[in-house]
Amino acid sequence: MEFEGRSVIVTGAAKGIGRAAAFAFAREGADLVLVDCDALALAEAERDVRALGGAVEALTADCGDEAGVQGYVDRAVSRYGRPDALFCNAGVRGRIGPISTYDPDDFDAIVRTNLRSVCLGLRFALPVMVEQGAGAVVVTCSTASLVGLSSMPGYVATKHGALGLVRAAASDVAAHGVRVNAVLPGATRTPLLNELYSISSPGDPEASARRYAASVPTGRLIEPEEIAAMALLLCSDRARGVNGAYFLVDGGRTIGAATTTAGMRE
Repeated sequence: MEFEGRSVIVTGAAKGIGRAAAFAFAREGADLVLVDCDALALAEAERDVRALGGAVEALTADCGDEAGVQGYVDRAVSRYGRPDALFCNAGVRGRIGPISTYDPDDFDAIVRTNLRSVCLGLRFALPVMVEQGAGAVVVTCSTASLVGLSSMPGYVATKHGALGLVRAAASDVAAHGVRVNAVLPGATRTPLLNELYSISSPGDPEASARRYAASVPTGRLIEPEEIAAMALLLCSDRARGVNGAYFLVDGGRTIGAATTTAGMRE
């Protein structure tokens, strides 16, 4: 198994992509620290992942809080001796609405979860990895890291920023045997996406899903397991020559095309 004897931290591990990643790493023998702010859902994820037979630590924490982030890095060190990889995946969609009506408090809230959490994850994990002379970080960004989406200014801004942090951090640590990369999901079947489709098509969210899938060359949405597979690859030795890069997992959709969440209003 590819990650046997290695420890991996997964944030946003209770649902969606994070949960899928926890299973993917566990199946490859990783010792895990699972982090999420949703204590109930995290406990369920911990139980299900533990059933695979590996070592699992679950930590309820706010990934936008310094103490919480320091805590999950410290937990990996105290339980397993080192963090070999960090999948920095925690994120939210934020409020839907045009920038002209976007409340500053709403913007601050999404920055805390989507951008500050990445900054703190890098801030506390990278020095430990540099000291041990090895490590890999993968950040969940988005196709919105490259293009605009109407009515989602906070989400787009934070995902652009997260990709910028990946590039800056990769340059800082490349000479120390540590790598930082990003995965950019397209529309992926997660609770977050379901919320968006419920807004755009009240009573029939699958109608929105079908419309979007029709615009993807593969004709379907991405599954969380497909994002998890890319994260696993980027954290593995197979990607030891990859640093400061981003990888689209969007079914080949033309990301330069006009993309809209028009009609999504609170």
